[in-house]
Amino acid sequence: MVMLFLIHILYIFTILFFFQDDESRRELYREKIQRFPNLMGEYFHYTKDHWLSLYKKLENSLSNDTVSGLEDEIRHKNTLVFIQWELNKNIEAERLANEVQETNPDNLLALTNLAFIHLYNENMNKLKEVMVYLNNLEKREDFQQIEAEGKMNVAYCLSRISFNDYERAIKLYKEASNFCPGNYSCLFGVALLQYRCLRKISDEDKKNTISTEAVQYLEKIRCAFPRCIDKILMGKTLALLALFKVRPSRKCNSHKNQEFSEKYVQRALHFAPDDRFVLEKCANFYKTLYKFDKAKELFVKAIEINATAFSHHHLGLTYQKIHIPEFTCFTAKKEFSVEENTLGKLIKYPRTIPELERNEFIGKIEYHFKEALKLSPENGAVLYDLILLYLALKEYENAQECCEQFKTNIKIQDISFNILYGRLYFILAEEENDEELKREFRDDGTDRFFLAIKSAIEFLPFQKKLKDIWGIKDIMTDVYKHGYIEYNEKLLELIESVEELRDDEELYNKLLVDCDKSELSRKLRKLCKNKQYFKAFLCLRFSEVKPHEVDVKLMKQIYVNLGKHFTETEPDCSKEFFRKCYELCFGFGSETNAKTGLACSKNDIVTNFHYDIYILTSPNSEELAENIGMNLDKYFGLKVTFGNRDYILGKYKTVNLRTILENSCNIGIYLEHSKTISPEFLTHTEYAKQIMEDRQPNIGQIFMISNHEDIEIPKHLESFPQLKCQSGHRDDIVNIFNFLCSLS
Repeated sequence: MVMLFLIHILYIFTILFFFQDDESRRELYREKIQRFPNLMGEYFHYTKDHWLSLYKKLENSLSNDTVSGLEDEIRHKNTLVFIQWELNKNIEAERLANEVQETNPDNLLALTNLAFIHLYNENMNKLKEVMVYLNNLEKREDFQQIEAEGKMNVAYCLSRISFNDYERAIKLYKEASNFCPGNYSCLFGVALLQYRCLRKISDEDKKNTISTEAVQYLEKIRCAFPRCIDKILMGKTLALLALFKVRPSRKCNSHKNQEFSEKYVQRALHFAPDDRFVLEKCANFYKTLYKFDKAKELFVKAIEINATAFSHHHLGLTYQKIHIPEFTCFTAKKEFSVEENTLGKLIKYPRTIPELERNEFIGKIEYHFKEALKLSPENGAVLYDLILLYLALKEYENAQECCEQFKTNIKIQDISFNILYGRLYFILAEEENDEELKREFRDDGTDRFFLAIKSAIEFLPFQKKLKDIWGIKDIMTDVYKHGYIEYNEKLLELIESVEELRDDEELYNKLLVDCDKSELSRKLRKLCKNKQYFKAFLCLRFSEVKPHEVDVKLMKQIYVNLGKHFTETEPDCSKEFFRKCYELCFGFGSETNAKTGLACSKNDIVTNFHYDIYILTSPNSEELAENIGMNLDKYFGLKVTFGNRDYILGKYKTVNLRTILENSCNIGIYLEHSKTISPEFLTHTEYAKQIMEDRQPNIGQIFMISNHEDIEIPKHLESFPQLKCQSGHRDDIVNIFNFLCSLS
């Protein structure tokens, strides 16, 4: 009887599974695959040319036998599978994935690659075979080690594909090393990515912390030789150690330390004399120490073994430093400190550019820069140096052509580029005789300067030395003189965010008159400039001027600074000020529903929200979400709840979004891992969209928060009501709140 009952139940489940719609079945398989380390579920917003460039670079490494060891070869091929898939080379991708799986049957990334390929091709029989194999692997005693290897594969692939995902790759490597402490290639992977991350970090303390940790990993590898590691890995480790020890901003970078580091380089070349990575890093070491002849010799050898964009670019720079010595110090100024000059060279501030004439060495420099661009067409650093070269040669058409190709994901590099492009336009204006064209060039140059200023506001309050290196005051004067009147507000914001810029009283007073028509606003700004926020509040409170006649940003500045001031001494008072700031930012809160509702017409829909903010986050960031929630409640009196966006806003799972929108005034989505938002995000949320449209104007927002410098929004979200996006990550809760304020 029991047996018949079980057969009956099994029969019912079989029928239910059979009648499931295809999309549900595919989603079920997708979820099962994503339990394992995988890459096919990732989304990168790259052009076809960018994918082709990456593919060429990786294939070149394989064909020249510069990939060391079977493990690296497998990881390399797994990356190629993903790129082939992105290029719609589906047959080639499947063939290569099968080849990898035959070489290493337990490689999780190869298996999940195949599973996704079979799922896409609707080859259900092959998909089931792969899933059975994956399920059996999961039951094995050594699965944790297999999973760790899978994470290392994903980390390797991410590091080769996306500069913006280095932090995530580091995290995966570290997770893997917990289960494979003796895997020294994993530790090397962490240290290498930490070294590469240094160029996009402006905080010196953070740089030093990362460098110290990386050196510890490398020392651990060094001490394991020759018992556990081969000569190639030892050579790479020593070369990278030497670079860390002569890092430009390193405080202990003495002559003695340089000599000690050079011994590391000599040993690295002894262990791996023909390894391209070792040659490049050792050449870069000598270039850092201004030993350009030795650097040139090693870069040439690296190119002979396997030409890369890095080798060609830096060989061009080395020729430039040998044969055009004035180019090496065009950023330097006597009044700058050593650290400021170093930073100036890193960002290449182009204030003074030497005048050059073409010769044999100029031809070599140009050749190597162009070869680098062939291998990496969207390499912003190479284009930047080529633009500088053409400006020095007064070949302005070539410079402008390169400017039009320039792209970068590194914001500080983008600022330098916009300054450079702006200067090019002003040079063209000086060269032009036609008055109309002259004005157009000047306008274009001003627009570029303005773009630089908009981005510079993020950096200048924390990196004040950049104002002199970039020559911000001169740029601001040019923008004020030639720019649109609308630009003046941003100039005023920049002056008020950087104290050192306020000493230009003449420009500051002009901007006050232009931006603030009311006498009260001008008075409030001057009080805020002198940090007299309480006096500003009293002035605002007892003024006869109506609040809507005062600049909202100015009122926010007063309230948020008073909130910060009273945080410890008068917490209740602090909450009131923060609450006022919050309502200025978002216009509506859980405690103001009743008041606002009275002002609404009968046709308006007013929701009685349970929460001010609903924070959605990934599973790895739940602790961060809790901390944000607790502090927003503690310091600002805001009602906050949070959830895991993977199960609330997962692919095709949007039913719970309605509840969230109905119960929360604002929804914050914290994107930890990727700057891209999944294409499926909010695709099937017409009802949610309707809820947002039916609300009172300016009531509630959906805002994205990412620790990446920019966020790419799928096109179907661009028209979503009250959707705000902001990049950047702050640990300090006051900065988080300021950050939320900036979204309105």
